[in-house]
Amino acid sequence: MPDEVPDYVKVEELDKREARRQRDWFKLRKLTVNRLREGLSQAGVARLYGVSAGFVNKWWHRWKESKSWDAIRSRSTAPNNVRVKRYYHADEIVAARRAHPEMGAQKLKVFTGVELSHQTIHTVLVEEGLVTPGPRERRVWRSFSRKHSNSLWQMDFKELQRGGPYLFSLIDDHSRTILASRMLERITVEAVLAVVRKAFRCFGRPRQILTDHGVQFYSPKGGESTFAAMCQALGIRHILAGIRKPTTIGKIERWHRTLEDEFLRSIEGDLQLCKHLLAGFIEWYNVGRPHWSLDLRTPLEVYLADFMNSEEITMAANIHEVA
Repeated sequence: MPDEVPDYVKVEELDKREARRQRDWFKLRKLTVNRLREGLSQAGVARLYGVSAGFVNKWWHRWKESKSWDAIRSRSTAPNNVRVKRYYHADEIVAARRAHPEMGAQKLKVFTGVELSHQTIHTVLVEEGLVTPGPRERRVWRSFSRKHSNSLWQMDFKELQRGGPYLFSLIDDHSRTILASRMLERITVEAVLAVVRKAFRCFGRPRQILTDHGVQFYSPKGGESTFAAMCQALGIRHILAGIRKPTTIGKIERWHRTLEDEFLRSIEGDLQLCKHLLAGFIEWYNVGRPHWSLDLRTPLEVYLADFMNSEEITMAANIHEVA
């Protein structure tokens, strides 16, 4: 009769992952081999010890080959030798470079015919000291904005502290004018729509609105969101930014950074003080603060000057009504 199953193989009593961690695998393999030597079937042993039949078969054949317990000890899966593919061609690349020092990585790739990318060839040349890498070229971001006010609005949230409250802001893409910025305890669809509709009454309707994939704007389960339905009913095109691409809504993100650097730090994050002083900071940002991207003009100056049609201006607009 088989021995009583020891505690360390009673997998039914433990979570599978914890059981695997606690097992003494060498002892388990010895038990497995001994049961097979006693005539128990591989399937029966697998059921008895809670392992796969494939494991049992592998352990049995390892032991039979050498009749040694060392054969069933755990083995490292790491390869004995690691040789990166590029080193098979390193000598050929280096020789070609020394013969033709005027050739760069791309020409050497064609000249030698090696099946490596020119980036890999360049790496080999650098490692061999045949090329001195220059400073990495800094990526240059292109600034883009619409030609007219109210052509496109961007909107997004900023978490003022963990769990709320939040700051919901709207910005005009062309002029960087802050059209609305309101503190919300919860970022619900109803709260968003209330702010957006009031912005419409103050500034008119934009042709397009750009947002991220927040659930206030976008329905992740499919179908049309409430926000998208409102935009469609008003003839506004709702555009969604790329996922994990904050630069798509970069202007609203930059406003939140300015707010952090120039306002929230000055009041040391006091949220009650923020409620009282936010409208004043918005007025300073829109009316008094020169903006580099606007050739040192103020956002409101640009906003009022660059409407496509003068009749689009809503004369009753008040930049603080929505704050």
